[in-house]
Order: sequence, then C-alpha cells, then structure tokens
Amino acid sequence: MKSFLFRSAILVTAIQAAGTPLTAHAGDGSTSKLLDQPGANSPGATAETIAAYKFITSRTLHANSNMIEGQHLGGPGDLDADPGSDKDVFDMQRYRMPSGKRHGLNAFPRLVGARYDANVGTAPQVYTLDSAHIDQIDNRLEGIVNTYHPLVAITATPLNPWDPDHRTGRTPLPNDGQLSDLALANRTKPHSDLSTPVNRFWADIDIIADGLAKLKDANGKPIPVLFRPFAEYNIEKYYGKGQKASDFVALWNDVVHYYKDVRGLHNLIYCWEAWTWRLSASAGQLDDWFPVGNVDVVGGSFYFSKDDRDAGYFNLQFGTPGSQSQQQLNDQAVFNDLMALAVNNNKPFGATQWSVNSDYAPGDNANTLAFMNALDGRHKSSPATAQHMAFAYYWTTSEEANWQDNTAQLVDDARVATVSSFDGTGAQQGSILESKKGSGVGGGQPGATLQTGFSSTNQQYRTILSFAANVIPSNANIDATNGVSLLLMPVNPNAPSPFSVAGQKHCVDAAVGSDGLPTVFNGNALLETLDFNAPGLLCSTWTNDWSTNLVNGAAPLNVSAAALASTVLNRTGPTQLRVYFTQLQAGGRVTWNQTPVTGLNTPDDLAPQLVFTYTLP
Repeated sequence: MKSFLFRSAILVTAIQAAGTPLTAHAGDGSTSKLLDQPGANSPGATAETIAAYKFITSRTLHANSNMIEGQHLGGPGDLDADPGSDKDVFDMQRYRMPSGKRHGLNAFPRLVGARYDANVGTAPQVYTLDSAHIDQIDNRLEGIVNTYHPLVAITATPLNPWDPDHRTGRTPLPNDGQLSDLALANRTKPHSDLSTPVNRFWADIDIIADGLAKLKDANGKPIPVLFRPFAEYNIEKYYGKGQKASDFVALWNDVVHYYKDVRGLHNLIYCWEAWTWRLSASAGQLDDWFPVGNVDVVGGSFYFSKDDRDAGYFNLQFGTPGSQSQQQLNDQAVFNDLMALAVNNNKPFGATQWSVNSDYAPGDNANTLAFMNALDGRHKSSPATAQHMAFAYYWTTSEEANWQDNTAQLVDDARVATVSSFDGTGAQQGSILESKKGSGVGGGQPGATLQTGFSSTNQQYRTILSFAANVIPSNANIDATNGVSLLLMPVNPNAPSPFSVAGQKHCVDAAVGSDGLPTVFNGNALLETLDFNAPGLLCSTWTNDWSTNLVNGAAPLNVSAAALASTVLNRTGPTQLRVYFTQLQAGGRVTWNQTPVTGLNTPDDLAPQLVFTYTLP
C-alpha cells in the first residue's frame, strides 16, 4: 500500500447553513406565479421552469443561500478564444473562488448566462444576431448546465430595425419610427421580405426564438432561461429613447405572447430590467414602462462608480442627507421606484447586471454583501420599502466576482448560493495495471499517474478515484434529478486513444456493497492493488469521447463526462469510482490530468471532478 500526493475535486451546489430567515410578507415575491400558466391552447411552463422560478422566488424566505451568485459569461464576440485559455469566458474554471475557511473548498457561480446579440470583429465592428453564433453559445451553455447544473440567463434583443446594416445594434440612431410601427399585427407576408422595419424586427425575434428552442439539457428537455428580452430600456436604446411608454409596454406584451403562444416556448422566465444610476429625472420614471401582469422578475442594472461607493450607495445611503446632489436625489428616487415595482407587483428582484467597480479596480465583494444587508434591512420593515435581492449577476472581465477583493468572504457567507468544489483525498487515488493480459486482477504497486487503457503488452490500466462527498451536511437532500457527473480531462486530447475502437466504453464502476449502499473498494479507503477487481456496481455508466462535446454539448470542451445516479454518493465516507476501457487496443491509453486548478483567475486543466447539487431542508 502506497500514498500518492495529488488531488481531485468534488463539486456541489451549496445551500449552506447559517443566516436568519426573512419573514414572509405581502408583496415579497415568494408567492409569485409564472406568467406562463396553462390555458385552453397552452400547456404552460415546463415543470423544470416552474422549479427554477420557485428557487428564485423562495430565496426571500430562506436563511441559507438566499442570494444566488451569478456570472455573465459572454456573447458572440467571445467565441474565438481557445478552450480553457485565459480568454475563454465559457470555461467555468475561470470563475473559481477558494474558501478562506476550509482548505480545498471552492465556489463557482450558481447562475450563468450569455448574450445572443453583441459586437463582433475588429473596427469597424458589426453588431450581430445570427444563428451560427447562437448555436455555439447554446452548445457551451449546455455543456455547463449538464455538468455544473446552474440556472441560465439569456439576454437577446432584436437589432435596431431602422438600421438594416446592423452597425448600431440597439442604439437609438437611426430612429425613423415609433415602436407602435413594430406591432405584431403590422408584420406582413412573406416574412422573408426584410424590406420593412417591422419584418426585420420579427425576423430577429424568430432567430432568438430558434436559439431558445434549441437550448436543451442532456435529456433533451428545454433548459429554463431567465430571459431579458429588452435590457436597460431606459438608456440609449431604440426601444426606449424618444419612445412612448405605452408603445413599449404594448410591444413587450406582443413579444411575450409571440414567444409563448406562437413559438411555443415554455422555458422562459421573463425579466424586466431598468438601468439605475446616473439617469435624468425623466428616464428614472419607471412605472409607466412596466408591463403589469407580463413580468416574472424585476431586474435592475447596477454599475457602481468609485463616487457611488464613497457616497454610501452600497448601504443605500445616497450621499449626505441635507447636502445631496441632484444626481444623488435622482438615483435614490429611481431605486425607490424600482423597489416599489417589485413589492407592489409581488415579484422577486434581482441585480441583472452587477458591477461593484465600473470605473475602478479591484472592487470588493464585501460591498455586494453590504448591499444585500441594506436591502434586507428595508425588506424586513413594515411596510417593506425594498425587495430582497434574489441574485446578483456579476458582469464580465474585470467586473467578475473572482476578480474582486474578498472573494473568500463571498464564498464563505452562508447566505450566498454557489456551486462549490471540494478536493479529494490523494492517498486514495491512482491507477493499477493488470498482472497480465486478460487475468482480470491487478499486479504490483499502484501508480501515481491517472491513466486508463492498455500497455504495449495488452495489460489493462484501471484508475481509482476517491471524493470526499461525506463533507456535505448530513441533512442535505441530494438532487436526484440532476444526479452526479464525473468529469475527466485528458492531458493531451489530440493524442490517439482507445475511444477510436468500435464499440468502446470507458466504464465507470461505483463502490457499492452487496446491500446496495455506497462503500469503499475492498473495504479499505486507501489505494491498493486489490482495488483493481474489487466488487462494486460494474460499468454503472461510461464517459463520453471529449471530441464530440462541441457538437452534443454533453460536457465542457475537452472533457470526458459520465452521468451517475445520485445513490452512488457515500454519505458516511469517501465516494469511490473505478474507470477503465472495455475494448482492447494495444498500447492505447489516456493519461488524465490530475492537478487541480492552482490559482484564482487561471483556468488551468481540470483535475477529476464529481459534480452534484443538494439543498438543505
């Protein structure tokens, strides 16, 4: 028996224990129902979408993880980065944040998302919304969802229909017409005739609808989407500036009806969003622009400047009372109006664009927690003057949560819902070589290198993996719907491998006893030769060839993934798995990366990871 000092990681969606429950009250959003209800000609929202919405609305009543940490990943202009590189914004490892209290504990966002429309290329850039980019974005998001199981957010808006060259994107120039011109009733046939603004607008809606319809999980079910159809309507957007509020509401209602009733999309949670700080008094008048009855989530776009920070905005203090500037008074009024919309309409509130440092770096995650505390103070008052913040959706690049100060404080605050990872136990992992071809038993001492396949003399390599799943609370409820995902990353995904053999399976055995309960191989958690053929749940699943992941979205790029039943998780000791190829290929083997990500903001190769979600009662 020999110890080997390397680590693997285990991922969980953490619903941590601590905090004080908030008292339910009228208008707190906890009883809000999705606008997509069953009707005579509609099945209503999918069960998965209802569950996702319930998770958002129920944050206000939970003591644990009552604010979801979110992260915007990117859009069409971010798809050219090499997978796993520092510029790959769709690599979840980029957003890894270590705990400051427990060595080996890390966190990932519980809500992630992307834009379908954005600038691409170099100057002069073209603002784009096209199916090719959307398909790539969907594939990357599907891989993340099937692996890390976060909620998903999508922002997608038709381009300025009065600009057929698409150079201005969503800006108000040119603006040669009114939103009433874009009403669905004005669309003409054939729809392929894009010579009119109204037809161009609804053609873009169809492109967006196609992308949302294609967004599926590993079981082929539509992925629930927190959806922003018109982001930041009240700043320099063609659908806000110079337009009538009544026309905006009418167009919003048309768009919701079209997605839901015409295109049959029942996986959408509709989020209305307003920009907050540094608005004119007129742009800060929100009420008339709110589509009452056709909104699921009230969102706010928050970009804090250094001056905002110093003026106390994170504590909901808008300057010094008695000496506030006109802008600070405007900001206070807009924020109060936003909160009133959420409370009066009984809708959950989320920070749909969140930047703690819009004009300085680094920012401080402690300010996110301060904002949440200040909101909850007003949320608990009677009558409530603010809504609880169900999520904070951090924006990109230097505004990411993992780039700010006090990442550990965010990770370790029990009120913040994240996907978390735990390092495994190195002494319990490694690979074992078959004593001779076809013997079915191990021979010699286990090796430190993680590898599966065959030696040049056709002896089989088997790898033993061990994860400390028992670190989660004893009263945690494992999410059986998501199950468990095992991730392995090859050191060299371009090297020939046994995956090329017809009928090949990369089997995963689970250490399960004769009583059907999870255990350890051979009755001993430490790695030993007898683990090679110790009893277990044989070939309970198998991993995918990483080369197909770009197409099927089964896992992140360059990762081989397997889905297991949640019942293989050992709640009293290590969860152990054994992986090996079934079809012989002399000399063909895969060496798996075994070094965990080693630094904040450095998306290095993945160590083996076991992924699952859980909640606390």
